[in-house]
Amino acid sequence: QAGTLTTLTSSPGALWRLQTAIFGASNQTARSGSSLQTGKKHEDQIDLKTGVSMQVLSSFPNKTTNKPFLLFLHGSFHGAWCWAEQYFDYFAAEEYPGAAPSWRGTGGTPAGEGVRKVQIDQHVADLEALLEELPSLIERYTGSTTSTVKPVVICHSFGGLAVMKYLEKHP
Repeated sequence: QAGTLTTLTSSPGALWRLQTAIFGASNQTARSGSSLQTGKKHEDQIDLKTGVSMQVLSSFPNKTTNKPFLLFLHGSFHGAWCWAEQYFDYFAAEEYPGAAPSWRGTGGTPAGEGVRKVQIDQHVADLEALLEELPSLIERYTGSTTSTVKPVVICHSFGGLAVMKYLEKHP
């Protein structure tokens, strides 16, 4: 699985500055919400091989694109909703498909009966399992039958830690 991720670790505020730097000031309409073609949004529960039913929010542009798939990983005390609310419309308007899972024990992803604490290795295993499921998710909503997906991973806080631990196992 070497080379399966392209990573960018950032805070949501820094991500907005990055968007502006990459796409320019002409895209300020994305922030204000005026005449934005936002694409199609979905919510799924994906049963992972780790035994977790993971909530995954996704957004796909209205037309076919060759742009990379974006995988948004949230930090502590958040869920997939933080990315969906703030960034999905913008990136769909720029024709980027993307998804945001809720980590085990957050958002719509239960930790398990009686579980009060989730270990980092469990999150890493969930990330590995999710990466294996991404081609199926993409095919479901786009019809594309790609067998591999190398997403650009955008992390905030704890999401970056999980990716660093994943990369220790898959340099």
